[in-house]
Amino acid sequence: GWVSWRYALAHPDRVDALILIDAAGMPLREGETAPPLNLGFRLLQNPLGRMLLEQYTPRPIVKQSILDTVSVKTIVTEDMVDQYWELLRYPGNRRAAAHRAMAERELEMAERVGEIDVPTLVIWGEDDQLIYVSAAQTFDERLPNAEVVIYDGIGHLPMEEAAEKTATDIDAFLDRIVRELN
Repeated sequence: GWVSWRYALAHPDRVDALILIDAAGMPLREGETAPPLNLGFRLLQNPLGRMLLEQYTPRPIVKQSILDTVSVKTIVTEDMVDQYWELLRYPGNRRAAAHRAMAERELEMAERVGEIDVPTLVIWGEDDQLIYVSAAQTFDERLPNAEVVIYDGIGHLPMEEAAEKTATDIDAFLDRIVRELN
Protein backbone atom coordinates (compact mmCIF):
# COMPACT_ATOMS: atom_id res chain seq x y z
CA GLY A 1 0.00 0.00 0.00
CA TRP A 2 2.84 2.38 0.81
CA VAL A 3 4.24 1.89 -2.70
CA SER A 4 0.77 2.27 -4.23
CA TRP A 5 -0.10 5.61 -2.67
CA ARG A 6 3.41 6.92 -3.36
CA TYR A 7 2.95 5.89 -7.00
CA ALA A 8 -0.41 7.68 -7.10
CA LEU A 9 1.32 10.85 -5.85
CA ALA A 10 4.10 10.57 -8.42
CA HIS A 11 1.85 9.63 -11.36
CA PRO A 12 -1.64 11.03 -10.78
CA ASP A 13 -2.41 10.84 -14.50
CA ARG A 14 -2.02 7.04 -14.41
CA VAL A 15 -4.33 6.30 -11.48
CA ASP A 16 -8.14 6.22 -11.71
CA ALA A 17 -8.73 4.66 -8.29
CA LEU A 18 -6.72 3.29 -5.41
CA ILE A 19 -7.16 0.42 -2.96
CA LEU A 20 -5.10 0.45 0.22
CA ILE A 21 -5.13 -2.58 2.53
CA ASP A 22 -3.46 -1.92 5.89
CA ALA A 23 -1.06 0.41 4.07
CA ALA A 24 2.07 1.79 5.67
CA GLY A 25 3.23 5.37 5.60
CA MET A 26 1.02 7.40 7.90
CA PRO A 27 2.62 8.82 11.04
CA LEU A 28 1.63 7.61 14.47
CA ARG A 29 -1.07 9.68 16.12
CA GLU A 30 -0.40 11.74 19.20
CA GLY A 31 0.21 9.52 22.19
CA GLU A 32 0.83 6.35 20.18
CA THR A 33 4.00 4.35 20.48
CA ALA A 34 5.36 2.30 17.62
CA PRO A 35 3.67 -1.09 17.29
CA PRO A 36 5.65 -4.24 17.97
CA LEU A 37 7.20 -5.74 14.86
CA ASN A 38 6.69 -9.35 13.88
CA LEU A 39 9.72 -11.63 14.07
CA GLY A 40 10.79 -11.15 10.45
CA PHE A 41 10.60 -7.36 10.60
CA ARG A 42 12.49 -7.32 13.92
CA LEU A 43 15.28 -9.33 12.33
CA LEU A 44 15.33 -7.01 9.29
CA GLN A 45 15.92 -4.01 11.59
CA ASN A 46 19.25 -5.49 12.69
CA PRO A 47 22.12 -5.24 10.17
CA LEU A 48 23.32 -8.78 10.92
CA GLY A 49 19.79 -10.18 10.82
CA ARG A 50 19.15 -8.37 7.54
CA MET A 51 22.33 -9.78 5.99
CA LEU A 52 21.49 -13.31 7.14
CA LEU A 53 17.86 -13.15 5.98
CA GLU A 54 18.97 -11.95 2.54
CA GLN A 55 20.93 -15.20 2.19
CA TYR A 56 18.90 -17.66 4.21
CA THR A 57 15.30 -17.42 5.33
CA PRO A 58 14.21 -20.28 7.57
CA ARG A 59 10.60 -21.35 7.08
CA PRO A 60 9.88 -21.21 10.85
CA ILE A 61 10.68 -17.47 10.83
CA VAL A 62 8.15 -16.94 8.04
CA LYS A 63 5.54 -18.97 9.91
CA GLN A 64 6.06 -17.09 13.16
CA SER A 65 5.98 -13.76 11.34
CA ILE A 66 2.61 -14.62 9.81
CA LEU A 67 1.28 -15.78 13.18
CA ASP A 68 2.51 -12.52 14.76
CA THR A 69 0.68 -10.55 12.05
CA VAL A 70 -2.80 -12.07 11.97
CA SER A 71 -5.61 -12.16 14.49
CA VAL A 72 -7.40 -15.14 12.93
CA LYS A 73 -4.70 -17.74 13.64
CA THR A 74 -6.78 -20.57 12.15
CA ILE A 75 -6.09 -19.30 8.63
CA VAL A 76 -2.38 -20.02 9.00
CA THR A 77 -2.00 -23.38 7.28
CA GLU A 78 1.15 -25.10 6.18
CA ASP A 79 0.19 -24.33 2.56
CA MET A 80 -0.15 -20.62 3.39
CA VAL A 81 3.24 -20.60 5.10
CA ASP A 82 4.75 -22.35 2.08
CA GLN A 83 3.25 -19.73 -0.28
CA TYR A 84 4.70 -16.81 1.71
CA TRP A 85 8.02 -18.61 2.16
CA GLU A 86 8.33 -19.42 -1.55
CA LEU A 87 7.37 -15.88 -2.54
CA LEU A 88 9.98 -14.44 -0.21
CA ARG A 89 12.64 -16.77 -1.63
CA TYR A 90 11.86 -15.83 -5.23
CA PRO A 91 14.96 -14.19 -6.79
CA GLY A 92 15.37 -10.61 -5.58
CA ASN A 93 12.52 -10.66 -3.06
CA ARG A 94 14.63 -11.13 0.08
CA ARG A 95 16.82 -8.22 -0.90
CA ALA A 96 13.74 -6.12 -1.69
CA ALA A 97 12.25 -7.01 1.71
CA ALA A 98 15.44 -5.85 3.40
CA HIS A 99 15.43 -2.58 1.47
CA ARG A 100 11.75 -2.01 2.24
CA ALA A 101 12.36 -2.60 5.93
CA MET A 102 15.01 0.12 5.99
CA ALA A 103 13.36 2.58 3.60
CA GLU A 104 12.89 6.10 4.88
CA ARG A 105 9.16 6.72 5.28
CA GLU A 106 9.51 10.49 4.66
CA LEU A 107 6.83 12.15 6.73
CA GLU A 108 6.56 14.96 4.19
CA MET A 109 5.15 12.42 1.74
CA ALA A 110 2.43 11.53 4.24
CA GLU A 111 1.63 15.23 4.46
CA ARG A 112 1.07 15.23 0.67
CA VAL A 113 -1.26 12.21 0.57
CA GLY A 114 -4.23 14.60 0.35
CA GLU A 115 -3.13 15.44 -3.20
CA ILE A 116 -4.50 12.03 -4.22
CA ASP A 117 -8.02 12.89 -5.30
CA VAL A 118 -9.07 9.63 -6.97
CA PRO A 119 -11.62 7.39 -5.26
CA THR A 120 -9.74 5.35 -2.67
CA LEU A 121 -10.87 2.29 -0.78
CA VAL A 122 -9.06 1.88 2.54
CA ILE A 123 -9.48 -1.56 4.13
CA TRP A 124 -8.13 -2.28 7.59
CA GLY A 125 -8.18 -4.94 10.25
CA GLU A 126 -9.28 -3.44 13.56
CA ASP A 127 -6.85 -5.70 15.43
CA ASP A 128 -3.85 -4.92 13.20
CA GLN A 129 -0.85 -4.79 15.52
CA LEU A 130 1.68 -4.16 12.76
CA ILE A 131 0.12 -0.89 11.54
CA TYR A 132 -2.50 0.41 13.93
CA VAL A 133 -6.06 0.97 12.73
CA SER A 134 -5.59 4.65 13.58
CA ALA A 135 -3.61 4.88 10.32
CA ALA A 136 -6.88 4.14 8.50
CA GLN A 137 -8.39 7.13 10.29
CA THR A 138 -5.45 9.27 9.17
CA PHE A 139 -5.90 8.16 5.56
CA ASP A 140 -9.61 8.94 5.88
CA GLU A 141 -8.89 12.43 7.21
CA ARG A 142 -6.28 13.22 4.56
CA LEU A 143 -7.68 11.60 1.39
CA PRO A 144 -10.52 13.67 -0.06
CA ASN A 145 -12.27 10.71 -1.73
CA ALA A 146 -11.63 7.93 0.77
CA GLU A 147 -14.02 5.19 1.73
CA VAL A 148 -12.84 3.32 4.82
CA VAL A 149 -13.87 -0.21 5.77
CA ILE A 150 -12.65 -1.66 9.07
CA TYR A 151 -13.09 -5.34 9.85
CA ASP A 152 -13.68 -6.37 13.46
CA GLY A 153 -11.49 -9.18 14.77
CA ILE A 154 -9.07 -8.99 11.83
CA GLY A 155 -5.33 -8.30 11.93
CA HIS A 156 -2.88 -7.09 9.31
CA LEU A 157 -3.95 -9.42 6.49
CA PRO A 158 -7.65 -8.84 5.76
CA MET A 159 -7.25 -10.37 2.31
CA GLU A 160 -6.29 -13.63 4.06
CA GLU A 161 -8.22 -13.38 7.33
CA ALA A 162 -11.49 -12.19 5.77
CA ALA A 163 -10.90 -13.12 2.14
CA GLU A 164 -14.53 -13.23 1.00
CA LYS A 165 -15.48 -9.98 2.72
CA THR A 166 -12.38 -8.25 1.33
CA ALA A 167 -13.10 -9.51 -2.20
CA THR A 168 -16.76 -8.49 -1.94
CA ASP A 169 -15.88 -4.98 -0.75
CA ILE A 170 -13.25 -4.55 -3.46
CA ASP A 171 -15.65 -5.83 -6.12
CA ALA A 172 -18.37 -3.39 -5.01
CA PHE A 173 -15.87 -0.51 -4.99
CA LEU A 174 -14.60 -1.35 -8.47
CA ASP A 175 -18.17 -1.68 -9.78
CA ARG A 176 -18.90 1.86 -8.53
CA ILE A 177 -15.67 3.16 -10.11
CA VAL A 178 -16.45 1.57 -13.47
CA ARG A 179 -20.00 3.00 -13.43
CA GLU A 180 -18.62 6.47 -12.63
CA LEU A 181 -16.01 6.24 -15.40
CA ASN A 182 -18.60 5.24 -18.02
